[in-house]
Amino acid sequence: MLLDIHRDEVTEDTKFHTRKIVLTLAKNNPHYEANKKFVDYLLKNIQSSKEVEKNVEPEILTYDKGKLCFNQDLSNNSVLIELGNSMSSDSDIQDCVNAIVSAVKNIQKEQLTN
Repeated sequence: MLLDIHRDEVTEDTKFHTRKIVLTLAKNNPHYEANKKFVDYLLKNIQSSKEVEKNVEPEILTYDKGKLCFNQDLSNNSVLIELGNSMSSDSDIQDCVNAIVSAVKNIQKEQLTN
C-alpha cells in the first residue's frame, strides 16, 4: 500500500472544505484498474466507519494524465490523498487522518481474514 498524502491547495471554491479528503487517481498508469478498486474500497470504508466524524467529506478525483502517474505505477494499491486545505485547523486534519487510518485498518483486517 502506497499512500502519498498532501494538503490541498485553497481556491475560492474549496476554502470552506477544511475536512475534505480527495483520493486522486491517474488513468495513465499501468495499475489504474487495481488502484481504482483499492480507492473505491478505501472510500467505502471511510464512508461506513463508525469512528469517523460524519462531517469529513471524501471523494474520488480522476485525471487522464497525472504528472509521472502520481507514482501510482509503483503499486496496485496506490493513491494520492489530499487532506483538507491550508485553511484547515489541526483538528480538521486530525479528523481526516483518523478517517484514513480507520479505513486502512479495516482493509488490513479484512485481508487477514480472507
